[in-house]
Amino acid sequence: MAISYSDNRLDDTRILIKKIISQSKIPLSMEDIHKVLPTLYQPDRQTLSLLMENLVKDDIIYQWPSKSRNRNPRFWNQNLPAFIREKIVLSMAESCLTQNQLLKTICKTLFKCSQSASEKHIKQAINDLLAEKRVFEHPPVGRYRKTRFCIQPIDIDKYLDRLLGEMDRVCHILKKVGVTPDQIIEAFHKKMEIPKNVSVPARSVRPPVSESSALNASDQLLQKMVEIEPEALSQVPVWIPDLRKAMRMTKPEFDQAVLALVGEGKIFLDKHAHPAQLSPSEREQMVSDHMDDCYVVAVIRKGVLNG
Repeated sequence: MAISYSDNRLDDTRILIKKIISQSKIPLSMEDIHKVLPTLYQPDRQTLSLLMENLVKDDIIYQWPSKSRNRNPRFWNQNLPAFIREKIVLSMAESCLTQNQLLKTICKTLFKCSQSASEKHIKQAINDLLAEKRVFEHPPVGRYRKTRFCIQPIDIDKYLDRLLGEMDRVCHILKKVGVTPDQIIEAFHKKMEIPKNVSVPARSVRPPVSESSALNASDQLLQKMVEIEPEALSQVPVWIPDLRKAMRMTKPEFDQAVLALVGEGKIFLDKHAHPAQLSPSEREQMVSDHMDDCYVVAVIRKGVLNG
């Protein structure tokens, strides 16, 4: 005689499904999940499909594309767009990448999702990160012939080097016939219709970079971690809300700097055990990977800093 499912049995099956998916290192299809469920808790396919739909609607699990168009979707405890966003930011922690490089790099991490679905989600994630100013577009310059994407804002000086070099050359030539740099700049203003109160300084009069500004945000974060917690070099955790307050950076700047350190292998993060219980203001103070996880402490890896 077949066993009829009670509400309690369905609740138990739902709990088991959540546990199976949370422990999996890859997205699973319904067939994969059905095979792993104990026989006593295996519902029919229609009931299992309804359970999966409800779990997705409740944002407890997330749907992933299939490996090909002819297969059913897969499910995991990580949100695909958020997973891609994190991979994009981490992949650019050490260098800028072109769109093709990003597509190739991120596609490899998506557990054999179909090429078309992968590229669609990756391009959308890039556009979202650009709009949020977590990623910045760098047009071609110098030896770089293609547009690249970076987690660091664009360095305008790199695009002015050629122009300023030509300006220096013109100043040197015309100096021999009595034309002053001020006259050249005034003529430049008229030619480009630039307001007179906007100056074009020569390289020699550029202000020197201070020691504090020479340090990038990641280096400053490491130093501030040690200031907040003197034992941080011994892997004593630093409370991220305290670190955020001490740095006085915008949330995007702070999160980018922290994720860059993670990508460089200099720190690791520990997540909050119950992020769903946090208020929006509490989540704002932590580093979020835009998934269900909120990172609450940072730990410096051994050997990253000396002394």
